[in-house]
Amino acid sequence: MEKDIIQKEIEKAKNAKCFFAELALALTIPSVCSRYGLDDEELKNQWESKRYPDWYDKYVYPEYEFLTGQECYAVRCAILHNGDIDLYSQSILRHESKVNNYRLMIPEYGDNFCLQYEENSQLQDRPFCAAGLAMKILDGYKQFKIEHPEFKYPLDSYVFEQQ
Repeated sequence: MEKDIIQKEIEKAKNAKCFFAELALALTIPSVCSRYGLDDEELKNQWESKRYPDWYDKYVYPEYEFLTGQECYAVRCAILHNGDIDLYSQSILRHESKVNNYRLMIPEYGDNFCLQYEENSQLQDRPFCAAGLAMKILDGYKQFKIEHPEFKYPLDSYVFEQQ
């Protein structure tokens, strides 16, 4: 299966060790895919805060059970809209009990970074790699594309191929 623009850009970010950029790009995939096949009326009636977690829970969570669809949506919103990782300030989790506190770890020149549970958390011994999350989202995207072979990533239509 040929890689499209989002897959190529995520791979470039990973190879350049720009793991924050890799994650940020990967976090957009469930947004794009969860819109697929919906007309304008359906989009008005189906909030992204429902579509995104549903897509994630179907394509990513079965292989990556560290983060639920709601938590991943909160990560997406916190990082892409606020530039932080305060998941419980996001409306999707605002009324949840604050069982897990997350901390984004990005080493200055490391090969990885982790979204870790704080010391007081019940899951403190289960930190996980945010770059791994990006890769699992990509794996889910590949599965989505297999199930929907007619799907084309929207930005692909803007790519100019030099001859």
